[in-house]
Amino acid sequence: MTTYWHAGLNATLPTEHFGRLKAMMEFARYPSLEGKSVIVTGGASGIGAATVSAFAAQGAKVGFLDRDVDSAAALKGSIDGTVDYEICDLRDIEALRAGISALAKRNGPVTVLANNAARDDRHKWQEVTPEYWDERQATNIRHMFFAIQAVAPDMISAGGGSIINLGSSSWWEAQGGFPAYTTAKSAVHGLTRTMARDLGQHRIRVNTVVPGWIMTERQKELWATPEALEKHLQRQCLPDLIEPVYVARMIVFLASDDTNACTANNFFVDACQALKGGVHVVHPSQADVIFFSCFGEEHKKYKCKKVYYTGESTDPPWQECDFALTFNIDEKENHFRLPLWMLYIDWFSRGKDYVNPQFMFPPDGLRENKYTKV
Repeated sequence: MTTYWHAGLNATLPTEHFGRLKAMMEFARYPSLEGKSVIVTGGASGIGAATVSAFAAQGAKVGFLDRDVDSAAALKGSIDGTVDYEICDLRDIEALRAGISALAKRNGPVTVLANNAARDDRHKWQEVTPEYWDERQATNIRHMFFAIQAVAPDMISAGGGSIINLGSSSWWEAQGGFPAYTTAKSAVHGLTRTMARDLGQHRIRVNTVVPGWIMTERQKELWATPEALEKHLQRQCLPDLIEPVYVARMIVFLASDDTNACTANNFFVDACQALKGGVHVVHPSQADVIFFSCFGEEHKKYKCKKVYYTGESTDPPWQECDFALTFNIDEKENHFRLPLWMLYIDWFSRGKDYVNPQFMFPPDGLRENKYTKV
């Protein structure tokens, strides 16, 4: 065991959770980024700071926007390479435009934009006011469009460019507790796809990078409790907590000419937290629903909703299940019949009758309401 790396946490985690970051810092070099003029919004800390550093290491001319004066100055002083910044509040669109213009004059026409700036403050839906809602959209989505609008003319003149918008896995995972944030982050994907269409004719690529739970200093200070981290790691396919550098590496990759045929897509950096769509595969002890068959008694150990399913002609063990999926049928509202018609399609798939429309519908005798529920 080793003490968790953030001093504000009185926690211990197995050493392997820290990943292999220190042991494998040999990342790819992209010659196409040498000398490119890059803009990063929200670049003074977190994922933004890692992104600024990653671009500078590629030999790019990096300009970033942020409102944190001290952090911006400290970051610039810590990086070797061409790095500059403008202080502005991105909710002020005129200030955003002026900041981008100033950086472009110093570093050259912009051909890469990383729309990173956002804030995932927690809030209760019952307490959200119209003013707070509008402010959250201004913080998390509105500036992205206007930053694109500001840099697109440079990219058109250059014959192409790359725009990377930062999304979030939070809304993919149906997380609660910050509806204004997740709403804005879901809108990022719509912005990416529509701008990819509008700008594609100019060879401007637009993609979304979707971070999972990234261990920035902000996350460590506010929400990364030992219990939350352990629960989170159980949902990931990979056993390591994710450092900001890995999101930055994906952004750099998408900015390079190596991805000239990639646009309007999502690129996840989440260690595969769960199945997208809100269904999580977990240990039975943590499950909300368990499916079990007529073989075995393991399901009896756990207290949660249980669904009995079988292809055998047996009656459901109602004392052990809340719902049943079987080939039998009765009048119980929680008893559903398996769709036999799917088996019919499979049986006839080897012969000419496979295309017969009669096999595309439930067999006679299957009640419509039961089929619909299945």
